Amino acid sequence: MAGEIQIMIPQYGELNRIYSDFIVSHTFSFDRQKFITDFYKQYNDTKAFEAAILELVLTMD
Repeated sequence: MAGEIQIMIPQYGELNRIYSDFIVSHTFSFDRQKFITDFYKQYNDTKAFEAAILELVLTMD
C-alpha cells in the first residue's frame, strides 16, 4: 500500500475539494457521489493505511 499512497494523495485532494464545494452549495452530482464511494471502497482499511503512512515516513531520508 505504500506505493498507493502517492497515487492516493491527488485523489484525497479531490475528495477535500468535493467536500468543500458541498459545504458551499449543499449539492452533489452523481459523479462526485461515485468518486466518494469508490474512494472509500478502495481505501477503507484504516489499519493498512496507517501502516503504509508510517512505513513511508520511516523510510524517508
